[in-house]
Amino acid sequence: MEVSNRMLLATFLLASLGDFATTLYGVNRGFSEANPALAKVLPDAQLFALTYLSYTLLGIVLLIFVIRIARTFPIFKPFASLFVFLKILPFVNNVLLLSGFTPSSIILTTVRWLLNTV
Repeated sequence: MEVSNRMLLATFLLASLGDFATTLYGVNRGFSEANPALAKVLPDAQLFALTYLSYTLLGIVLLIFVIRIARTFPIFKPFASLFVFLKILPFVNNVLLLSGFTPSSIILTTVRWLLNTV
């Protein structure tokens, strides 16, 4: 089953918005940001939002580029889904951390799931 390009872009954007919201919520609850570039700008809400928007726009441009290049070179088709999957991971990680899971249990669960899938 092939995922439509619009669905990939929409999923990427929703995952980005979810990651943004859960990051802000987590920081307000006392968690720290793991990404050093974002951690530097977190104290300034406007700068943080602008930086995050820049990262998201860059990701969308990259995703569109991969989708377009995949039309000519079909070997690149899986990369678009991979980029979206990699964007979903921080959002899911934030949700799990905010739900009370410890970082080590998240890593063990993820590694176990990946090993069983591969």
